[in-house]
Amino acid sequence: MNVEHYLNPLKESFEALADTGNARQMKAYMKDQFEFYGLKAPVRREIQKEFLAQYGKPDKQLLVPLIKELWGRPEREWQMFAMDILDKSQKHWNDDVMSLFEFLITTKSWWDTVDFMAATLVYKHYSKNAARDEALIRRWSQSNNMWLNR
Repeated sequence: MNVEHYLNPLKESFEALADTGNARQMKAYMKDQFEFYGLKAPVRREIQKEFLAQYGKPDKQLLVPLIKELWGRPEREWQMFAMDILDKSQKHWNDDVMSLFEFLITTKSWWDTVDFMAATLVYKHYSKNAARDEALIRRWSQSNNMWLNR
């Protein structure tokens, strides 16, 4: 199964429940940085829960291409779904997952994704791999990229 085929039912659900009024407010709140379907978190999470119950989590080999596809989509709900999928797919994380995290932190960067990534995903990986990841984390903390510093 390819990424598009996997995501089509979720896209249909997001579009069916899109709320343009909420979308305008969400976009304004995020300083017009991102587009939105206008799905508030509880609604989005319920859609995702139903989707995952029906279609399951992506296979290990589909995980990284899926996350990058989600990250590239314009509506912010896709990035939220990407982070949720990553969190639920920890058993598929490999030694390269920190480079994926770095890509996500430095692409479409804003407090909503960076704070979740740091406090949840990076923390979970680092807490199990501190010795191996120490140099990378030090490099991030000294980076000129404010989002890696965060």
